[in-house]
Amino acid sequence: MRKREILLFFPVLLLISFACTLPFTRNDSEEALNKRVQRLWEARVKGDGGTIYDMSDKKFRKSIPRERCLNRGTLNVIKYNIVKVEVVEKGREGSAMVFFETIRMGHRLEISIKEMWIFEDGKWHLKRSDLRTPFGDKR
Repeated sequence: MRKREILLFFPVLLLISFACTLPFTRNDSEEALNKRVQRLWEARVKGDGGTIYDMSDKKFRKSIPRERCLNRGTLNVIKYNIVKVEVVEKGREGSAMVFFETIRMGHRLEISIKEMWIFEDGKWHLKRSDLRTPFGDKR
């Protein structure tokens, strides 16, 4: 009986010690937001409109069909630098400050942008549903 207990104890101990060494990163953490921001901007450089659409907030995806959004094309991003990522309201809102380069009408432009992100369905999503300009809705 003693030998059997010892044989059962070691695998359990091994599993517990392994589980304790796993990095515990919450999905709503600043680190998780930073990874999502990085993934989005890599998709922008590649011109991957599908990934950009999928990472947009639910309200945006409900208001604009995927095909319509993909047919509009994407911004031609040459390079980018994520300056700051922060969780503004834990588990709900975050922001990212990004500098990027693009070419518009033959001119290289350097632009800074502050993106708002919201946490929904267990992931961070770019808030695109309230994109408005002084000239009206950007959709």
